[in-house]
Amino acid sequence: MKKGIMFLFFVLYLVIFLGAEVGVLVSEASENFYGPSSYQTILEGTLRSLEYRNIEYELLDTTIVNNIGIPDYIKVLILHDNASLTEREVSEIEAFLQRGGKILGGYEATLRYSDGKIRSNYIVGPYLGIQYSNWERGEYNYMRITEEGKKVFGEEMPDYIKMPRGFTFTFKTIDPEVKRLAEWSKDSEGNPSTSYEDNCAVVLGKSGIFFSENVFALALGDYIFQKLIANATRYLLDLPPTPIDVIEIELSKVENNIKEMKNEIERIQPHVTKERYFSLLNSINELEKRLRDVKIKESSMEEVSKLKEDLKIVRSYTFPSDKIETRAVWLDYSAIAQAKTPQNLSKIINELSDLNFNLLLPEIIYQGRTISKTLSETTGYPLSELFEEWEEDPLQIIISEAHKRGMEVHPWVWTFAIAHTSPSPMMYLHPEWLEKDKFGNIYSESQTVWLSHSNQEARNFIKNAILFLVNEFDVDGIHLDYLRYASDYMGYDECTIKKFFQESGIDPLTIEKYSPETVTWQLWRENLVTSFVQEIYREVKKIKPKIIVSVAVGPSLSESRLKYKQNWGNWAQNRYVDVLFPMDYKSSLEDLEIVLEGQKNYSRYVHIYPGLAAFALKNEDEMMRQIKVVKEKGFPGVAIFSTSYIKNLNPTTTKTIDLSLLKTGYFREDAITAHAPTKGFFETFIEEIEDSIVILQENGFLTDEETKWLKEKIKNILIWNKNGIVNFWQQLSALKIQIASNITNYDASIILIEEIYKMMDILRPILYAKEREGKAPIKATKPPEMVVVENLIPLPKMQIQKVSTPPVIDGEIDNIWEEIEWSNNFLTNDRGEPFPFETKVKAFYDENYLYVLFSCEEPALYEMKVIEGPRDTRVYLGDSVEVFIWPDESVPSKYYHYVVSANGTIYDEIMLDSRWNGHIKAATNKLKEEWIAELKIDLQEIGVDVSKITRVNFTRNRWKGDAALYGCWSCTYGSFHTPERFGYLEFL
Repeated sequence: MKKGIMFLFFVLYLVIFLGAEVGVLVSEASENFYGPSSYQTILEGTLRSLEYRNIEYELLDTTIVNNIGIPDYIKVLILHDNASLTEREVSEIEAFLQRGGKILGGYEATLRYSDGKIRSNYIVGPYLGIQYSNWERGEYNYMRITEEGKKVFGEEMPDYIKMPRGFTFTFKTIDPEVKRLAEWSKDSEGNPSTSYEDNCAVVLGKSGIFFSENVFALALGDYIFQKLIANATRYLLDLPPTPIDVIEIELSKVENNIKEMKNEIERIQPHVTKERYFSLLNSINELEKRLRDVKIKESSMEEVSKLKEDLKIVRSYTFPSDKIETRAVWLDYSAIAQAKTPQNLSKIINELSDLNFNLLLPEIIYQGRTISKTLSETTGYPLSELFEEWEEDPLQIIISEAHKRGMEVHPWVWTFAIAHTSPSPMMYLHPEWLEKDKFGNIYSESQTVWLSHSNQEARNFIKNAILFLVNEFDVDGIHLDYLRYASDYMGYDECTIKKFFQESGIDPLTIEKYSPETVTWQLWRENLVTSFVQEIYREVKKIKPKIIVSVAVGPSLSESRLKYKQNWGNWAQNRYVDVLFPMDYKSSLEDLEIVLEGQKNYSRYVHIYPGLAAFALKNEDEMMRQIKVVKEKGFPGVAIFSTSYIKNLNPTTTKTIDLSLLKTGYFREDAITAHAPTKGFFETFIEEIEDSIVILQENGFLTDEETKWLKEKIKNILIWNKNGIVNFWQQLSALKIQIASNITNYDASIILIEEIYKMMDILRPILYAKEREGKAPIKATKPPEMVVVENLIPLPKMQIQKVSTPPVIDGEIDNIWEEIEWSNNFLTNDRGEPFPFETKVKAFYDENYLYVLFSCEEPALYEMKVIEGPRDTRVYLGDSVEVFIWPDESVPSKYYHYVVSANGTIYDEIMLDSRWNGHIKAATNKLKEEWIAELKIDLQEIGVDVSKITRVNFTRNRWKGDAALYGCWSCTYGSFHTPERFGYLEFL
């Protein structure tokens, strides 16, 4: 059983050529759009069609496409009905087509954005010579195969194919060379279903074949559609690569973008001055004229690229730009070091100021070092070797240069983490302060080294450095990083074990996964982190009450708590911080939206500025899309990680993105930070709303009387402002209601009310802070997602014999198996109850291999759900058995997983990375009301030491339709991927 259908992370790996020339795209965004069950039907229909003609294929999921693209050896890419695609997937599909690849798709493939909204045309439309028309329901009853179609699908294909649904997505051909392979017909007499131009059912274009109906879903139960898909694939494989006129394609895209831009300019018209509105219209009309000129003459790619760049700039001027918004950037130590001189450092700060950033987060303490000689001499942090030659203190330079430009400076401090991948001086200065895992390792899974969260001397060392920073430097805030644990596996150093035992009477080394004691251990470690945050906040505010305390946190509160003991939700509710910077380092827009939704729940308590990773994005377009989502979700600011990944700001960084569009787009207006002193906030808010009133009056949305009334109300609010933020809030609330009653034009009232709501949302954390004053802390409770079992089922143990003559892996039970005892019946994975269909396992080993035999009771053998396909097809979505092996408990992130379907298809992976293929042989067989699976697994390959006890689990997936029943030898109380609940295997 998998934790999810798609992979959870990407591990760099060597791509091995497997010989498949056909790739099948498995898009996570499309799967989410359709739902797993419907998407699986479409995918299974596609795979079954390919197997109909024994066509080898390779599954290309979102992770692969995002990280390595579509492999060069793929000649035909099957899109089936991947309707909803991410921009990264779109980019890779276009790159594939532009190098001459062919696609096979249908229905609404590539027609939707990742959020499900329909595009103006299929992404593949210009390459196929088709233009989307509409979704139609009617008499689309038959596909009539044309003479051209017979050449592709086979002469034996019937003239008319009955279609079961009667509806379709219609499209027109826009290229005279496109061939119609099938047309729509009302009946088997050839009467067309609609007008000739919209009557295409299947077309062959320069770059592939496209069906207007979802034949891939229909193929699951009908060999006619399987044959259509298989023969179309074979036909495309035999074609030579298609030379693509990239200029023509790009010009077509520019034309569509100009049309969309015109619509966008009309949409924003009520929000902009007439001068800006007509300026935008003139700019887009000028671009349209240039497009016509470029089309007429033979143009170069440089001219087309210039046209596209200018269109981007014009589009950026349509982006909203706020005057109250935090625009932060992490100024990493590498960028500071590479500046080499104060003058160059000043230039970097000037560049960031020119982009209208208003908050710098300079990395002052990192990896157990500091860039500041002053800080080093006073606090004991070793001076970084990169800054030993600097005469002036880089921190002082940054503060001085940033303040000249009106930018805030919040020094970025690594707290408990003191090394990454390689040793740091701090490790040797105080080895007694270091945190460890259960096995005494000081390096975590992420190769970081940490100070013990329970060691009071270590805590005081970190705290004193922070307080010195705040007290001695003219900083506007302090930004804390690595204020968490490395993982759930850390926190077993001598100091921590001793203190926890003294306070709870429990030895943490004896705590079992899911036992009630895990809650005590979880909350105790959480509190070590939380109490440090609370202490820093309290001490810092004593020195400088107006200083801003912020923390970089994980994007998901659930994962932050369970894995990192970082309960930032509780910090926000208790106001132990002013600002949170979630590290939303996502390459996928869809993943970003998911984490933003969870973070929004806490934005009423503190200001939240999502952190976006320049290093994870391909270009500035992706960054602009991410900022757009952040603004649409109502967050009052954003942070960019980091300076080194911004073009021209660190010469040693090879992958950077250009952020110049920020200056003409989202950062166009100068802005104060959202956490700015309330006086500056009030003044800027009045300025913003007065600007809106002027624009609305100028555009005829407000009468003179309404304008006069509004200005009087704003004047009164300024008077009330003198009585404090609570009164100001009350006046804003009243004004919202009065606007709805007194403003005639609906659009104008909505614009003004939304403006007020936005300001009130920014004020909420400040108001909440006042509400929290003097109140008792809100106590942390057990994480809702944390599973607790009162009476844990003991972990089972199996002793296995070594044999000299192994069995033949052929699905037949050799005599040697008769000598081995069966295990007990499996248990259900969630409650640990007896599995209702008896399932048991036996095993032995030889010099190199582990041999496993499963017996699976099955009264409905011929109704089993069997997932077919090549190796690494997701067979766990059908009847199958699994083996998990965890060779070394001291390496928690490395266990091996083997799945065998009821027909013998193999899926294997390291943890959740299926790009690894191990040495395994498997065979299955159906007996009387039972099916068996025989496996042979290479133990040496995965590093199993047979002289030691090894952690393993054996599991079964039994499916009935779309519902599954999961059984396991060792009960995992949930996901099979829980190595702490694996049983014990002893090699005798």
